[in-house]
Amino acid sequence: MDEYLERRASGTALSARAAAAPAAVPAEQRQGADGQAGDQAVTGGLSAKELRDLRKELNRLERQLDKLGEREARLHADMAGAAGDFTRLAALDAELREVGAQKETVELEWMELAERLEGQ
Repeated sequence: MDEYLERRASGTALSARAAAAPAAVPAEQRQGADGQAGDQAVTGGLSAKELRDLRKELNRLERQLDKLGEREARLHADMAGAAGDFTRLAALDAELREVGAQKETVELEWMELAERLEGQ
């Protein structure tokens, strides 16, 4: 989770847009055994459809992380406003823990996809 946040803050996080940028691949590597340009040769084993699906999933996860971050910020603000209401604070804290768990799960999925796209 911290690695994702560090990458995102430093601008080195692999987004779907960055993953979509074509790599410089020599022409001889782009062509398959039959002389045709092949997706498998260009992408190191992933087809164009698989790459597109991975990028779409990466974008979806990024949007979900943004929404969870916004929800987390709202919960923090609500907790600050409910400082004297311990019952409300307990409920907000439980919701904040749930959001944190969801965020961690999504970040792990994001990291796995980013590594898969970087490694291919």
